[in-house]
Amino acid sequence: MHRSCTSLGGKYIRLKGVIRIVYKSKEEVEMTIKSQIKINQSPEKVWAFVTVNENWEKWNEATLKAVNPGWEKGATLVWERGEATLSDLITKSYIEISSRFMRNVYKFTSVPGGKTLIELEMTPLGGASFSDGGLAQTAKNDDCLRKLKQAVEANNPSPQSIPKESQNVKAGTITENMSMCPHCGEKLRGMSLSILQASMNDEEMVDFKIPCPSCGNSIRKKEMTKLLDSDKKLSDLSEKNVKKKWWEFWK
Repeated sequence: MHRSCTSLGGKYIRLKGVIRIVYKSKEEVEMTIKSQIKINQSPEKVWAFVTVNENWEKWNEATLKAVNPGWEKGATLVWERGEATLSDLITKSYIEISSRFMRNVYKFTSVPGGKTLIELEMTPLGGASFSDGGLAQTAKNDDCLRKLKQAVEANNPSPQSIPKESQNVKAGTITENMSMCPHCGEKLRGMSLSILQASMNDEEMVDFKIPCPSCGNSIRKKEMTKLLDSDKKLSDLSEKNVKKKWWEFWK
């Protein structure tokens, strides 16, 4: 005969004076493993990505089918294999997901440079434990966070990751005001405008020289590049004062 007892929250069996542990106490079994990664996006953008159900399969091993009624504390997360509870949530900073045997915590922290530090903490519950001290699961969590970083940054590319020719301010950007002669302020046209556009888009072309069809003065790529680098706000120039503005800039 044997009898079952409870001590310090742990269940054991007494058999002929020998105590054998069936599962350990909460104090013995609760061990949290942690992983973290920096993502080159703001917490707002990372949060917006994570809280779209369809995005989970892009970085997480589990497929999230639904969140009922929505991303709020107490909601039910319906996975492809089972359910969990959104036990706590702080918008744009904290998500806690709990099931019978596991609690996952995601922390979103803003760091300098417009980046986000994502921390994942996983804690066994209900007598569950990591057979290897959590080494294998930590490796899986690290891989999930790497996939999350790749997915978020691909979804919201930062200026540093965008090819130079694709950025708004680039060597080949030709705005309405940039199509004007820096000497007389008149709009370029015909072959002069075509050469300007093609040359500014060619990063391998160090310089060029084209004549202005209105004043005859030469326009060089170095001059136009200098204008781009000056960070001048030319979009508010009107036709009435454009000549004066250009002259003040170049004199």
